[in-house]
Amino acid sequence: MIPLNPDHDNHIDVLSFTHSSEIAFRYWNGLELVDHPGWPKNFHPYLPTPPVVGDVDGDGAEEILIGTYHPTGAESDGNLFVFSLDGTLKSSVPVPGGLKHIPMLADVDGDGGLDVIYRSLTGRIYLQNFGATRPGPVSWSTHRGNAQRNGNFNVSLFPPGTPFITHKEGGFRRAVFAWGGVATNTARAWRIYRAEQPAGPFTHLITLNAGVTSFTDAPLKQGWQYIYVQT
Repeated sequence: MIPLNPDHDNHIDVLSFTHSSEIAFRYWNGLELVDHPGWPKNFHPYLPTPPVVGDVDGDGAEEILIGTYHPTGAESDGNLFVFSLDGTLKSSVPVPGGLKHIPMLADVDGDGGLDVIYRSLTGRIYLQNFGATRPGPVSWSTHRGNAQRNGNFNVSLFPPGTPFITHKEGGFRRAVFAWGGVATNTARAWRIYRAEQPAGPFTHLITLNAGVTSFTDAPLKQGWQYIYVQT
């Protein structure tokens, strides 16, 4: 399971294996993990490598790269697939012998753009560029996230300044939550919105002064789950 936020919005995305031949791309909608449009991808009868994520074609948006190989060895082939975040297949490169080793993204030639490095099961090393010639976003460049192999350790998945919920509780027909973080030092006001479904619609409830760091919503429908957004 890879936690990341390649579309750089206000939710956490997760790339994961749902079973051996399938990779899912999901996000938390406030209630549960749900699939992004265009996902999951099933590669049966081939097996996929764990994905890497970065802007490999230089268009400013990240791509998801996945290799495949045949587990029985009966077919000595596979592919390197490049998908957009919406699941559109942008490139498919045949790999003689198949691709079991996880690709890596790095600027090998120093031109600022991401290159793709991978090893086929025949032992051949490939270095390819899909059009990137300048720095672009990279969420997950190796199997463990980066060259230091420490993933997104201590790196926030949320945009800078996002307030963090520090306390929340539910009671009889009421909901209480509090927040903190760097944003509490720079905010000019807080707008609270509420919905009864993860997809909305969200209704503006109240605008609070910048110094306020908690909110109690009442009265609510008994036993109902609500979704809140704060800006």
